Amino acid sequence: MAEVKEVFISYHEASAGDYVAKLADRLEGAGISCWYASRDLPPGEDFAKRIPEQINNCKAFLFILNEGANASEHMGNEMAVAFRRKDKGLAIIPYQVEPCELAPWLKDYYLARIQVISAERMDASALVTEIAHKLGRKPAKNGECGWAVSWKYKDSALTIYGSGKMGDFYPQHIPEYINTPWWSEHEKITSVIIKNGVTDIGELAFYGCSNLTSVNIPDSVASIGWGAFAYCSSLSGVNIPDSVASIADFAFTECVNLKSVSVPENALISGDAFDLTTEVIRRPAR
Repeated sequence: MAEVKEVFISYHEASAGDYVAKLADRLEGAGISCWYASRDLPPGEDFAKRIPEQINNCKAFLFILNEGANASEHMGNEMAVAFRRKDKGLAIIPYQVEPCELAPWLKDYYLARIQVISAERMDASALVTEIAHKLGRKPAKNGECGWAVSWKYKDSALTIYGSGKMGDFYPQHIPEYINTPWWSEHEKITSVIIKNGVTDIGELAFYGCSNLTSVNIPDSVASIGWGAFAYCSSLSGVNIPDSVASIADFAFTECVNLKSVSVPENALISGDAFDLTTEVIRRPAR
């Protein structure tokens, strides 16, 4: 039997082949082995033997959903093999990479009781974290948290660095589990240092960091996402620079020790960004 990888990727080659190659690089960069046909099935190999062999012995089945998947006979066959193992411990992860109406055979049969993860809600970096969690990986101390943004955790300090937007993070199959790669350490984090170059703080990025007391937001940040600092109950002060143009709903909800905050006068603040107990002071540009 050929070497079996941890994650089998089922996809439509013509429409998603390039995407899958990049995604596989991310998975394997995180130490997660994966198998996909265009790379791992040698020319002339018996695909009817090798593909079920991989699916029957992998730990996670990653099903890439797009318009091409709707009419893919091969993907239907692969899902049928995986579905037989659904109640025997195989993690089936449907990941929709583009908006489209799913075919009835997918939506109404195979996926009727399986949560579909949207790339709009969970980017590739967060997906890698989700898969690592399902595979029982030990918590990482560093990694990616956006396409060009990384993180590292050491001695209660979480540092975010790079260029561009952080990813957004959402609860998945376990309600208590927010899909940040540093979630295992979230109650130990006392300081967050965001380096210059990061432009957007992701949704739910630092949710529930109850011992967070210090936050550095650089002049490069333009937006603070939904629930980004929600339930950071020890946070008593935060400097919001003039570069911040928008603060989303619930960004600082339940920050019970945040009594006042100074915000640029031109920044758009959603109605529930701060609790009523927090005094929001508008200031002219510095």
